[in-house]
Amino acid sequence: MRLIDAYADLASALDRAAGDAAQDGGARLTSVVGAYRDWALAEPHRYRLLFRAPLQGYDAQSTNLVEAAQPAMNVVLNVVSGLARPGTPVPQGTESQFQEWMRHHGVTHVSTEAASRTTLLWAHLHGLVSLEIEGNFTSMGIDPAPLYEAEVRECVGSL
Repeated sequence: MRLIDAYADLASALDRAAGDAAQDGGARLTSVVGAYRDWALAEPHRYRLLFRAPLQGYDAQSTNLVEAAQPAMNVVLNVVSGLARPGTPVPQGTESQFQEWMRHHGVTHVSTEAASRTTLLWAHLHGLVSLEIEGNFTSMGIDPAPLYEAEVRECVGSL
């Protein structure tokens, strides 16, 4: 399996979970981030390939890989943009960085605030999933599912 195929499969799983745009935004987001975790748990080897450097000389920032990752991010951006309250602060010093990233990737359908919130959401949930698939919670005797669910509720509530 190619790395680009893994990105496409992840994007497809997230898109299916996003469902109907008329659905409640909080429920849509909960479904999407649940699908993210489910995909990672079902495909840990592919998840690792997407989010860590598997081989010496691997370049996660190569144009092909960055472009392949964008559809998955777009699904989450679309869902978060329907929830993010206007005036949500962008972390100080990052607004122009988000605007440049959005311009570079043709992200014109969401606000800078929504892009910032999406990135923070992804960072939080990615951290939990990464720790889970590496067995870090097992060594602590902690079930990670309730931790993930609590973080999802926190993130949805903060939008």
